[in-house]
Formats: sequence, C-alpha cells, structure tokens
Amino acid sequence: MSHRKFIAVAPLALIALGCASDPARKPVAVGPGYTNVVASRDQTPEPEPEPEPLRNTGSLHFSKSVQNLCGISAEADPNFRYDSASLRSQDQPELKQLADCMRDGAMVNYELLLVGHADPRGSEDYNLALGGYRAASVRQFLIEHGVDESRITTSSRGELDADGYSPSTYLEDRRVDLMLPGER
Repeated sequence: MSHRKFIAVAPLALIALGCASDPARKPVAVGPGYTNVVASRDQTPEPEPEPEPLRNTGSLHFSKSVQNLCGISAEADPNFRYDSASLRSQDQPELKQLADCMRDGAMVNYELLLVGHADPRGSEDYNLALGGYRAASVRQFLIEHGVDESRITTSSRGELDADGYSPSTYLEDRRVDLMLPGER
C-alpha cells in the first residue's frame, strides 16, 4: 500500500518542482573589452549608447570628430572595388583635405587611426590582410601629402564587422574608417 502512495505522490512532487521559480542568476562578465553581461530574468539591461556614426564618403568613413575638426563633408559613393586596395580618384579630395588639416589645421596635434575592412567573401585571413592593405593605401596617401607617418596607425578588422551578406550590401563593407585613437 505504501508503494501505491509513493506512485501517486511522486508525479505531484515532480509537477510542483517543475513549477518552482528559477533562482536569480548572477550577472557574468563576457570578457575584457566587453560591456555586455548576462542578466537575470527579472532585470532588463540598460541599452548601450550608440557609437558615433562614421561619415561615408565612398571608400572612406570619417568619424564625427574628424569631420568636425577638418570640415569634411561628402556624399556616399560605392566603396573599394572587389579584391582591391587601390584608392579611387573620387576619394582623394577628402584625403587631401584631411592631410592639409593634419599638417596645417585643427588636427596638427592629433594622431589618426585607420581601420580597414572587407566584405565576407574570401577567407578570414585573406580579408584581414586586404583590410590592412586598404588602410595602408590611405596611410601612404596621407604621408605623400605631408603628414608625419608617426601620427598614423593602421589596423584591420577584415570581415569581422561585415554587415553585408549579399551582393547588394558588400559595398558598405569594403572601406577604411578614419578616426581619432580611442574612438569607435
């Protein structure tokens, strides 16, 4: 008889356990350089502030700070050609304006960070190198126009920040971001 009571009570106990609420989860940091945390079900994480937008001027995306300091404003055009690190002639006026600003203008005491990007076609290693070549071509242009090379740092993100995964969006990923160190 006690065996029958156990069989009758056991399912009720399992149902009660299944309905119990989960204990609160503790936030866990994701890693260095990340600000996201895993929150408990009862907490709503605060949205992170949006980074300053970069101004698209064809193959070049200028941060707001660089735009404001140098008065750079241009309309968007298609970006680097596929599998190319060559600067387009339509990007050169903005780069010349930036070089003048860094040599004789408001950015005379500033350093510049150039970050190259690629669309997701090709291997990860290849795209990382291609982004580096794109940043290096912009750097070389600035140096040829009088900017001290020690003030320009290059980096590549390759395809890591690619937004496009279709032919219509690949253009936006083939670019170089120009910003002050510490911006993003």
